[in-house]
Amino acid sequence: MIERRQEITTALRDVIVERYRQINDEHFSATHDDEHTDCSLAVASAYYATFDTHTRVITHESDDAWPWDEKWLKITTHRQNCVKAAALLIAEIERLDRRPEAE
Repeated sequence: MIERRQEITTALRDVIVERYRQINDEHFSATHDDEHTDCSLAVASAYYATFDTHTRVITHESDDAWPWDEKWLKITTHRQNCVKAAALLIAEIERLDRRPEAE
């Protein structure tokens, strides 16, 4: 339990900004995200979170783990990849929360 009011961290702020960028700049609306019933938002999140920017390879077995066209893969720094991963995971959680059975 938090005993005193905590400030929003830079990390949390950056994830929120990235999520809004996905919605406003990339036009990935709730309707768009709801079409990803194949867990591809979560898969893309995991891909970004596990991409090794030093060796430019993914840290898991499959070379074809990225769920979408490669034009959507925008690898940068490890930190920024983690920000994208967190924002994509939020998109997946929001999608799950909108499902009727989530009620």
